[in-house]
Amino acid sequence: MISQNWNIPYSSSAPAYQSEKERMMGAQKVSAPNYVLSLQLVSQIEKMQPSLMFSTRSDSAGKLEFMALKKLAEHWSLKLSASFPSKDIMFSQLSVDLCQEKRDQNNLFRLLLSSAENMYYFSSMQRVTSALALGFAYVYMPTRRMAMWSYGGSLTTSERQQFFLQYSALQQSYILGYLHALKRGTTLFSKYEVTPMGMGKEVKTTAVCGVKQRYESSEITVMANSRAKVSTMLALSNQIITLKLCAIVLTL
Repeated sequence: MISQNWNIPYSSSAPAYQSEKERMMGAQKVSAPNYVLSLQLVSQIEKMQPSLMFSTRSDSAGKLEFMALKKLAEHWSLKLSASFPSKDIMFSQLSVDLCQEKRDQNNLFRLLLSSAENMYYFSSMQRVTSALALGFAYVYMPTRRMAMWSYGGSLTTSERQQFFLQYSALQQSYILGYLHALKRGTTLFSKYEVTPMGMGKEVKTTAVCGVKQRYESSEITVMANSRAKVSTMLALSNQIITLKLCAIVLTL
């Protein structure tokens, strides 16, 4: 399968948005039209799932990604990923994932190699009851001799409502989320995030609330946060083409 995307900003003179993770990895800002070419090859399909898959993605800004997925056994799979966020090879990354997926438990072993920092990662999610699932993640960075633990869980109170709770040691943040299926195709979502800025500094809090409406060939998402940022997205798709339109309004 071959797909092509054109990302066209409304104004090239507007300041480009870039996340902290993208800045650390050397990714370039999206302030000009960008062309993306993706290629995916799937073979050896068993029980409606591919046992071997390759995919690659490149854009006009110089970013290149590659992924290979191989099913090893009934519950085990191996994934190899390589990422080059920019033309500078110093920011390249290579990761190896070993995944175990069962009906009530998911485990992930990951080895991340880069010129800046190597990382060992393990996560596990276990369904304790039919309504409650708990999990944790462990990260070890040998260069810094640093180990971090993160925790999370989900609680399903009914067929329409679900709560999420997460603590991320890497981002030093606490997140509480809520999902409510109002009706078929309509979902209300909200998130409250607390991030301590450091010892003796103030605490950063952000609340997000939105609604997503899905139709047969389109999807509408509207959300706003407590920092007066409002964003809307319209996605139109069929068997040949997919079109996404996004608008962001900063009222402050």
